[in-house]
Amino acid sequence: MSEGESSLSRDVRSLVRLPHGFLEVVLLLFFVEFVRGAFIYAYLPVYGGEVLGLDVGVIGLAITAHSLVDLFGKSLAGFLLDHLPIRVVIGGSMTLALVGLIGAMLVHGPVGLIASVALFGVGISPVWLVGMSRVEEGARSTQMGFLYAFWLVGTGLGMILTNLALDHKLERPIFGIFLLWAAATVWGWMLRGAPGGEGHYRTPSVRAQLAALRQQVVAMRPLVPGMLLPTLAAGMLLPILPNFVSRELGFSYTTYSFMLIVGGALAWLGLVPMGRLADRHGKKGFLIGGFLALGLALLAAPSSRSVGMAVALAAILGLGYATILPAWNALLAQYVPREYKGIGWGLFSSIEGIGVLIGPSVGGFLALHTSTSFTVRLAGLALLVIAFYYAVAPIRFEER
Repeated sequence: MSEGESSLSRDVRSLVRLPHGFLEVVLLLFFVEFVRGAFIYAYLPVYGGEVLGLDVGVIGLAITAHSLVDLFGKSLAGFLLDHLPIRVVIGGSMTLALVGLIGAMLVHGPVGLIASVALFGVGISPVWLVGMSRVEEGARSTQMGFLYAFWLVGTGLGMILTNLALDHKLERPIFGIFLLWAAATVWGWMLRGAPGGEGHYRTPSVRAQLAALRQQVVAMRPLVPGMLLPTLAAGMLLPILPNFVSRELGFSYTTYSFMLIVGGALAWLGLVPMGRLADRHGKKGFLIGGFLALGLALLAAPSSRSVGMAVALAAILGLGYATILPAWNALLAQYVPREYKGIGWGLFSSIEGIGVLIGPSVGGFLALHTSTSFTVRLAGLALLVIAFYYAVAPIRFEER
């Protein structure tokens, strides 16, 4: 790393207390999620439909395959990080992902596209694992917030810039996406860290893990509907949103980008104040209100025919997300065993990942056989069901 980059790292660490090596991984995460947002969530639905002529069901399957590899790749990546240097695991996985990205640019059929997009998912998991493992216990909330802020900005910026480019020439974004991932791959090969040292997980015995898992599964049963339905609803929207905005609503990709900017900015700005309010006034009301706002906004979205109404709904969605996320994470934290935080959060992530896995396929299938408007409304209805569930479910919302 150059002297200028090291100086930048020291300056940022002086403003926000960050462990050594954390900032470099967070910046890499930003570029990784930027490319994922640009390619998977913005470019792929349009490229697959308008260039390759594939239906939305195939696009949904491709995104599901990507999420599947990303989710189940975490276990293998965690094992490798305990036995190999960081640069070998991250650099190697990102190189495989680069092959998948190149494949997606060259193939013309559904099987090849699904396989290439799935292979691209290999490069995501290790970066997340290293970033989370470098979070210090004494400053977990601040540093995790820092990590998620870079994730949100990276994903959102990738989607926004790609949609702006799509309004001009479809071929342009993919070359920028390819070059950025190639540069990030080189960066990944330069990361420092020895196997089994800083930045790696040490797991307890299998028997202890199983006992902790059994206890947690019993305790968390009331949370499962709230973990599955929201991620299922979000996953349903992934393969259809660009086409929904351009074909059903008749807006340009530039207008779609502006909607993403408004919603994303309000979500980012609202996370900290909403978190403080939830700490002060309790989580239950914020979860119910947030899911109500999201559900009603999605139900109204197919009826919006003016840019002003569409932007207003995007703003409601952003604020609703900001209302839910801090309260939701705080609620989950109450059910994570203190002595097995890695196992606890891993189990939560796996259950939430089920919704993300099947959501794109469900959304693509529904849009293919009904319409994208119906799929958006169904996702909104699912979120309203969760709001009602939180109102009546026997869940312990506050610490005892």
